[in-house]
Amino acid sequence: MKKIISLFILMLFVCSTNLQAQSPLSVAEDFLVKDIQGNSYTLFSILDEGKIVVLPFFTTTCGSCNIYTPEIVLSHQDFGCNQGDVLYLGINYGADNVGVENFIMVHAVGYPCASGNEGLGNLVDGQFQIETHITTLVITPDRQIVGQFYGPNYYPEQDTLNNLLISLGAQMQNCTTSLNETLETPQLKLSPNPSSENFNLSFYAKNEGYYLLSISQETGKTIHQQSYFLQKGSQEIAINLKSTQKGLYFVQLISPNGTFVVEKLLKQ
Repeated sequence: MKKIISLFILMLFVCSTNLQAQSPLSVAEDFLVKDIQGNSYTLFSILDEGKIVVLPFFTTTCGSCNIYTPEIVLSHQDFGCNQGDVLYLGINYGADNVGVENFIMVHAVGYPCASGNEGLGNLVDGQFQIETHITTLVITPDRQIVGQFYGPNYYPEQDTLNNLLISLGAQMQNCTTSLNETLETPQLKLSPNPSSENFNLSFYAKNEGYYLLSISQETGKTIHQQSYFLQKGSQEIAINLKSTQKGLYFVQLISPNGTFVVEKLLKQ
């Protein structure tokens, strides 16, 4: 027990030391940004709702941003895809909406992101005096910057970020399972199913935005993940499992507002 307490105290000390080294700010400043779909986010308004805010500051070209963004994506899913106690909001520096959109698609980012140019991310990056990317700030409802993750020895890995959020009282949860706001059909349609190689995924998207498609094995291991920007209407996505083993797989589709649906797929 003493070892666990000592480890926790050491973790808090590292957070505090990194914060002082990276930025003089210990209290967050308010800001307004727009994500690449044009939705507005005001920091203090989100905090006033009682949410913890995670701010990954990133560029589209830095090596650590490309390596560790998938870790933040997994943490975002662990805490309910912005539907629970924690809201994730990416702040870009230096790119336009098109550049950020490409970054989102490559890394299957499910949380909103503001570009540096059109989304006003450049201003926020300067406001918080960010010196290295990828820097990830954790801000509590009382506006305190209580955690900061940045390299080279304290990158935002899924487990370390999750542990801090849990210590702050955030509850891990699945993304909301209600599809009434996003899909007009209660289930995805996979055909042919079963199949030996090629499948077609059909569904109706009620809203425009990014949809995250994941395919996992029975063990829970994800074998494929990709983000799609879709218009409202009927959709069809081709799935090829030629290089995978025979067996049962699970296809999950997460909508722009975090709701999701899962369908079984059998490869013969």
